[in-house]
Amino acid sequence: MLEKGRKHERVYIRWGGKIIASYGLRRGSRELAHDYIANQIFITQRQALDLARCPMSRDDYFEELRKQDRIPRG
Repeated sequence: MLEKGRKHERVYIRWGGKIIASYGLRRGSRELAHDYIANQIFITQRQALDLARCPMSRDDYFEELRKQDRIPRG
């Protein structure tokens, strides 16, 4: 779910109807990368790139969160 603000957009990741992670997208940032996002969604920088480029699926992402006990198994 994407929520727009004046200076940034906030993205919420839901699992089972509950927000489990979120990150902000800075508008007008001169930064080329949003390398802070990986920490905010509880994965490595490499995993974040894989998620963005599609080698990592949504299901793979949720499985990674299960391994970290951030969401329940099953």
